[in-house]
Amino acid sequence: MVQAAINASNPLGRMPKEARKTIPKRISLSAVLAAIGDRHPLIAHRFGGGVGMQIMRQESDILVRVLLALKDRNITALPIHDAVLVTGNHEAEAKEILIQVFRDHVGLPPEVSSELP
Repeated sequence: MVQAAINASNPLGRMPKEARKTIPKRISLSAVLAAIGDRHPLIAHRFGGGVGMQIMRQESDILVRVLLALKDRNITALPIHDAVLVTGNHEAEAKEILIQVFRDHVGLPPEVSSELP
């Protein structure tokens, strides 16, 4: 529901098919959207504004910039959704680049974590 509401360029007029499979028919679209808005008040005003695609594009632009910066430093990286996989000896440098590129795009520091297999 959140994804549909964020991606929609107009307010939702009906329940998305996949959501209707898990939400009882007695619960209306407006009730669901109100509950989501109560839980996520900082983004509720974006529902029906089509901002989801813009955010996905921004995420993609950030990842491409990170990969190009790593390439410029001869660091091989594999993009995985919203992450980059690098060898352990390049972890700190990759993390630094990711933080800087994100900050340049968004104006805020990201939360970055490192996970080893």
